Amino acid sequence: MEEDLGKYRIVTTVKEGASPELYEDLSAMPREDRSERIRTLATLGVLAMRGGLVPAGSEGATSAVAGQANGVERSKVSSGLIGSMDGGGWDDD
Repeated sequence: MEEDLGKYRIVTTVKEGASPELYEDLSAMPREDRSERIRTLATLGVLAMRGGLVPAGSEGATSAVAGQANGVERSKVSSGLIGSMDGGGWDDD
């Protein structure tokens, strides 16, 4: 089976017992918003694993929210995250 480069379709199940925090977070929102939330959380996880997140309350946190961290413009990924938090973001197709 050949994959379309640049796009992955992933089907997952979130069980309350296995991931209670994630289950609670997803349960609090409309069904149609859940895939966007999963993408946002996954991207935050990737950034955290790469050391690219600024801890809340640190000196760099304010500039990161404004679009810059340590004088470097935010990446397309972090722009997408901020967009997804305010209603923009990725397509659901």
